[in-house]
Amino acid sequence: MEYKTDQAKPTRAGEEINIVQLNTYLKEHAAQVGEVIEITQFPGGFSNLTYCLKTAEKEYVLRRPPFGANIKSAHDMGREFRVLSLLKNHYTKVPQPIIFCEDEIQFIENIISLAEQKKWKHIYCWEPSLQAILAKYDYPFAASENEFISADVGITLCEGLVARTGSILIHSSTHAGRRLSIYPNSHIVLAYTSQIFPDMKDALADLKNKYGEKLPSLYTAITGPSRTADIEKTLVLGAHGPKELFLFLIDDQI
Repeated sequence: MEYKTDQAKPTRAGEEINIVQLNTYLKEHAAQVGEVIEITQFPGGFSNLTYCLKTAEKEYVLRRPPFGANIKSAHDMGREFRVLSLLKNHYTKVPQPIIFCEDEIQFIENIISLAEQKKWKHIYCWEPSLQAILAKYDYPFAASENEFISADVGITLCEGLVARTGSILIHSSTHAGRRLSIYPNSHIVLAYTSQIFPDMKDALADLKNKYGEKLPSLYTAITGPSRTADIEKTLVLGAHGPKELFLFLIDDQI
């Protein structure tokens, strides 16, 4: 069967959107859209993906960056949304932007993709606010310490990101403690753009303002997966911590 360029067709393999998760998000953030009953995809373009969302009354267009990749030709979705929002006030034929999403739902999508790729089965998360995000989208995780010895990955938040050194700051006083970021072979960190600091001194000054005289006793600056070359100058990953580190950054300043 042939399709016209502007005619939506079944989504390409690996580029599907979870309709249940999408409806959960829309119900909370854009209830006026209604329930999406069908998702198809416009065939043109791979840098950014374009979908047709069908409800009982209308059809909507959903645009998103490609899954699991940072393609240079991809458009800035935030900029596109802002430009269309401004143009709509002056040009009636410009499509009406409804909502811009660059948040936890994309975080969940990428964790699902990673878990399938890495064949993770035992995913641990101990911080209540992070557990709430995972539970909201029905993502399975271990919330207790039962069978922690079999943990494949630990998911944590962080205190800040240091731009100069590319470091992630965490401390031992959270519910995640020290073990969740050290013992599993893989460590996932969820951070926000508001947590980015130019230099270490800026991050430490913010922490002092935040905690005052009750600073946590131990801070750790993570700058990549654990590695050592002490033995015969052979690089070994995972000697003193995780072999893999994944940072998900959500823009909370749009």
